[in-house]
Amino acid sequence: MSEDIATTVLASLISIMVVCVLYFWLYGRYRIDVYRQELHFLRDRLFDEAVYGHIDFSHSAYVLLQDTIDKALASSQQIFLSDVMALLLIRSGKSGDMASYRNRWAMSIQNLGPDAKELMNTYRDEMHKVIGSQVSLSLPLLSLLTLFLANAVPLRLGWFSPIDVGVYIALLHTHHATN
Repeated sequence: MSEDIATTVLASLISIMVVCVLYFWLYGRYRIDVYRQELHFLRDRLFDEAVYGHIDFSHSAYVLLQDTIDKALASSQQIFLSDVMALLLIRSGKSGDMASYRNRWAMSIQNLGPDAKELMNTYRDEMHKVIGSQVSLSLPLLSLLTLFLANAVPLRLGWFSPIDVGVYIALLHTHHATN
């Protein structure tokens, strides 16, 4: 009887180790590749919109969106739980980089026509979906934590989402790389 239990425990441990290796090593690499491919595709489509004259290459909304996508690409392998925890500490009660980003975006699309404004907001929303899905799928425990914190402590943290995490981490890593 004890040999059966030992065999079951050993088989269970090996199975758990295999699942962990598959999830944390192989799936993580796969998610990074998918994320980078989606961002490259989005950046290429945005470039095509500028080529076709729907937005000017030098317009501040185009430059800001292109720069944010580039920063997200540069930090694509650097979304760590420690960054998320730092974000939670920094974001509690402070506006910071995300508020600055939102303000710069609002200012940059002010002088666009209605069609161009809708186009740029659509691309920005697509970028946010890609970033949010990467953060959610690459850190599933973070997703649960985010849902809990967003519902349990809305007054302390303000608006908080995986999108904020991804954009903020991209901004944070780029800021540290340039300083």
